[in-house]
Amino acid sequence: MENTWGFNFVKVNTKSNEFETLLSLNIGDETKTIDLFKSIKESFKENNGEPEIVLDLLDPSDDIVDDYSVTKTTAINIAAMLGHTID
Repeated sequence: MENTWGFNFVKVNTKSNEFETLLSLNIGDETKTIDLFKSIKESFKENNGEPEIVLDLLDPSDDIVDDYSVTKTTAINIAAMLGHTID
């Protein structure tokens, strides 16, 4: 499958400074993916405390263009909205 713009849902462990990718999604072209990311940021509250899950916006080279910190519950809801599940 061709790599496109997409998202990574990353679990953050601040105590051990470790990151675990829970879900990676190829979304599509740049405009569609950025618009969806902006919509998520407008629809779901940002977690300003200790990071639990970070939603990364990725370009086709898997470079992080933007990120958004959310709670695990919020991440589960976002994934469900996109037709996926995370544990």
